[in-house]
Amino acid sequence: MDWENYEYDSAQYEAERECAKQLKLQEKREQATKMAEQSLKTVYLKITAMIHPDREPDEVKKLEKTELLQTVNAAYTAQDLFYLLKLQLDLEQRKEQTAKDLTAEQVKFYKIALEAQSQKLEGQMIEILDSFHLGNKVNLENVHIGDVYKAIDIDCAELKQQLKAEKERLKYMERVKGLEMLLEHGVL
Repeated sequence: MDWENYEYDSAQYEAERECAKQLKLQEKREQATKMAEQSLKTVYLKITAMIHPDREPDEVKKLEKTELLQTVNAAYTAQDLFYLLKLQLDLEQRKEQTAKDLTAEQVKFYKIALEAQSQKLEGQMIEILDSFHLGNKVNLENVHIGDVYKAIDIDCAELKQQLKAEKERLKYMERVKGLEMLLEHGVL
């Protein structure tokens, strides 16, 4: 490399650094989503194996398990990992009829599963906030719903002003002379 003619471009460096940071963040989100989905599926399958109504000879319990299975299916569809983990824990403790402590392996699995879902939810929140284009109006580190509403109100006020100006322009366009005037002055 010719070091004498080397020119350091800090703007390009920062842009490349930001791009790499965003790429790494996207990879982390994808990995968290994959882990959350896998954890969700694992917990779902464990629960359905425990409560499947076809394995129950007692008709009353079969109906209860059918209703519970419908609830579990709804939670799985909604990707509610927290509910499923809580239900799994409850079912395991009921099965053993004692308030047995969780094993270290169960705690580790629950922790990983919840962290994965937390990262997935954080990614979804970032996507939602980015869709509002709130960048400079709301501090994204500590978002409060009131701040989001204020930013939306400001945007609405700006849009109302733009709409009002467009209505005025349309009034002039209704008249031929007004249209000619707008064309003369290069407004259109």
